[in-house]
Amino acid sequence: MTDLIPPFPEHLNDPRPQGKVLGPGLFNHIPPVREAYHQGTERYAGHTPNGELYFRTTDSTQHIVAKPTKGWRWDIADALWSPDGTYLLARQVDDRAVPRISLTKKDTVVQWPYSRAGDPLPKIQYYIVTTSTGEVKPIAHGLTKPYVHALSWSTDGSELRMARADRLMKTLELLQVSPETGETEVWLSETADTYLLGLYLLQGYTGRLRRSNVFYFLDDREQVIYTSERSGYYQLYLYDKNGELIRPLTNYEKNGLVSFLASVDPVEGYAYFVGQGDHANPQNQQVYRSSLNEQNIEKIIDGPTIMEVLLTETRDSLWVWRNDMDKFSTLEIIDTSGKTRSTYWSADMSPLAEIGLKPEVVPMLASDGKVTIDAMVFKPKNFNPDAEYPVVEWIYGAAHTAAIDRSIISPSHFELQNLANQGFIVVIIDGRGTPGRGEKFRNLSYGKFGQLELADHVHVLQQLASKRPYMDLDKLGIAGHSWGGHYALRAVIEHPYFYKAAHLSAPAIDPVNFRIAIEAYMGCLPDECPKAYERSALTPKLNRLKAPLLINHGTADDDVPIDDTYYLIEELKRINYENFELVEFPGMDHIIMKNPAWEKGLISFFVEQLGEKPEGE
Repeated sequence: MTDLIPPFPEHLNDPRPQGKVLGPGLFNHIPPVREAYHQGTERYAGHTPNGELYFRTTDSTQHIVAKPTKGWRWDIADALWSPDGTYLLARQVDDRAVPRISLTKKDTVVQWPYSRAGDPLPKIQYYIVTTSTGEVKPIAHGLTKPYVHALSWSTDGSELRMARADRLMKTLELLQVSPETGETEVWLSETADTYLLGLYLLQGYTGRLRRSNVFYFLDDREQVIYTSERSGYYQLYLYDKNGELIRPLTNYEKNGLVSFLASVDPVEGYAYFVGQGDHANPQNQQVYRSSLNEQNIEKIIDGPTIMEVLLTETRDSLWVWRNDMDKFSTLEIIDTSGKTRSTYWSADMSPLAEIGLKPEVVPMLASDGKVTIDAMVFKPKNFNPDAEYPVVEWIYGAAHTAAIDRSIISPSHFELQNLANQGFIVVIIDGRGTPGRGEKFRNLSYGKFGQLELADHVHVLQQLASKRPYMDLDKLGIAGHSWGGHYALRAVIEHPYFYKAAHLSAPAIDPVNFRIAIEAYMGCLPDECPKAYERSALTPKLNRLKAPLLINHGTADDDVPIDDTYYLIEELKRINYENFELVEFPGMDHIIMKNPAWEKGLISFFVEQLGEKPEGE
């Protein structure tokens, strides 16, 4: 379906050669780990299958530089060369204490390390390797704070920057590291009553943390910009080389929540960022700039959705990619005052009407009757307002990901529109407990995962249907993927007379068995607060089920293992519940939606369970 709109223009290719693939990434569905390449010296660094560290040039064989400590292994993922190639930052990993799960890839069963809530984590130790001598120096970051990330070198190579956090992410520290000694010094730190950043601090997310610009280093000014939520909303703060706050760069009343820091012009002294300053429509985005030298914030251009912002090399203009759902998507070159200089690329969105893709975003009140939340509604291509349509909610519901994607070209929109075209109203709701609206909004269910969030979803669906008689809530289904699968199952358990059918994709079941990501959102480990995890569990409530279930799972899923689904099946059989079907996707990872059979199964399930299409469809 995406061929209905023109392709996005190609960017300049990265001039650096790609190194050899050395192994899978954090998950099977993300890019693999490759050798680290240094362009100036034209050298690669990598690790052997035995965990040894090596260097090579383009036309040379591997030269083993260092063997690992006994029981550990070198891992080149997220390694960083110093600017002149004098040093390499790399790490060793010890995951012997981490439990294993079984992944079935084609005909091969692989044992893979996997930490659930409360399980041992891999140990990570970073080293600085002097490339001319092979000398290896450990960095004194310690092992008591298990989440350690290498961020960047200073431009002159005299300093390395790292971040570390405790297991529950309540303390985050920015470290300065001496490459000559490996000694560390805390540049700045922050503590929180709940958690800081969340997912990006987990092991394996270093690349995302770097790209997020949470820490943006201004070496020529000896300053750093830090994105913090200390005010209740993400804002930018400018610090000096001693870790002293110079001043906030942003202001919630002026620019709303800061979505992301896009680019910085250290010469002219401006930070360019995307904010949500339309307080009447808090999800709308705008591009702003803030002076590094004085208190001054200027709005440059409205979105309503800003996808990307890039400052040009001449620093007098910006590339801005913005869109407004089915109305426009455009890549423009604008000057720093917001005036459009040229449109580099734009997409005529009208062909999307050929498949009916014109979702409506509707602001609604949450179940507290005070907070406004958004719903997105998909209608059939040949919508008849006088007909009645069964309804399907697509849910995610968790604190680190919003379900509503405000880019019209999102693949999920095409899948959900295809479902709608079979005679359904499809609804997505970002209730309280989801991100993008500030700490209080997101942390509704902190420590109470799953226990409070569904009230907003039920309330919004009822309010939508009260004003839209074509929505037949007597035929209401729900579908979700991963943690969304958990919420879909929870919906039919806790509201058995409201939701009538559930489609579960790679569902996570009981939080006590979730991957370690759940710990920060619960605020404790299972052995510290067993009752909290028990209250969030689903399997003790399965006897309340009335709805049919279609459960989809990939046998090579290393994010939510298929063992979790097997456990659910065992529990359903134990209570003699037979109204379910399991569809396994052999050899597939967590993103089973890539298989066309997934979408066909989604549509056929709801057509069968919720009734025939209305007349005229």
